[in-house]
Amino acid sequence: MPLEVTITTYFTALQRDVDNVIKPILDGMKGAIYVDDAEIYKVTSQRYNLNVPVVIEGPSLLLAQALNANDELVYVELSWELSEESL
Repeated sequence: MPLEVTITTYFTALQRDVDNVIKPILDGMKGAIYVDDAEIYKVTSQRYNLNVPVVIEGPSLLLAQALNANDELVYVELSWELSEESL
């Protein structure tokens, strides 16, 4: 089933390039979340500097708790829902 992955990095000091964050996460999920990365049809990677005001609309409870407890955070969302883009 087609998989969409969204990777969001929140930081205060160590700013990482979005492309350097993607590969280790996708490699780490192989075998545990999916068999082959060919199952992934879309990857979105974004980053937010928490030193400037950031509005996070409708964060999950888990994300809200993690942001309150950490200065640096990588949040990964997975979706197996089919969209028009995956067809």
